[in-house]
Amino acid sequence: RKDGLIGGDLLASVVTCVDYERERITFRDTAGYAYEGVGERIPVQIFAGHLFLETDVLLHGVEEPVRGLFMLDTGVRLSVFNAPFSKRHALAEQSPSTVEGVTGFGLGGVSRGIVGRVRGVRLGSFLIENPVVSFSTDEGGALSDSSFSGIVGADFLSRFHVVLDYARSEIYLEKNRSFGEPFEFDMCGIRFEMLGERFDVFRVFSVFGGSPAA
Repeated sequence: RKDGLIGGDLLASVVTCVDYERERITFRDTAGYAYEGVGERIPVQIFAGHLFLETDVLLHGVEEPVRGLFMLDTGVRLSVFNAPFSKRHALAEQSPSTVEGVTGFGLGGVSRGIVGRVRGVRLGSFLIENPVVSFSTDEGGALSDSSFSGIVGADFLSRFHVVLDYARSEIYLEKNRSFGEPFEFDMCGIRFEMLGERFDVFRVFSVFGGSPAA
């Protein structure tokens, strides 16, 4: 069940502290706020109420990283590279292994992509090593946009205590105990939809190519 979304228009009026480890969100008054933790300050850009940061992506078989502009979105469970950025740098072709199918279902409908890995992604000085990510294949919608590189989602952010400070165009990241855990992905390969008045009918609507379900 999901009754609605709390977005940047509301979060911009406060400082939001997200403690994934303790499953707690704290809101603080922007006026007079001063961060007192041990995390790292990372400057961000704000466009249309969305937070963006520039970061380096480390590719398999390539020494030099590539630079990208990524949106931060706590509602995205699998970080994703937009289709133009993925194609330009041949990200899926460089992944050690991949599966392909429906990677998300949100307000914009179904998103499809190729799920694989990059060598790493830097958030400030933090290196997220060997993460599982999606290389979008969408031809329409936000993930086909060439004006930014992709979305950093909750799979990355949940490894930190996160402070979002829109008023000062900055975030703070402080590692928690899950920071070094390996990234994994669905090991079955089936996407279901729930039907019927009581949502007790399950129908397969997508199967990942190359998965056990296939």
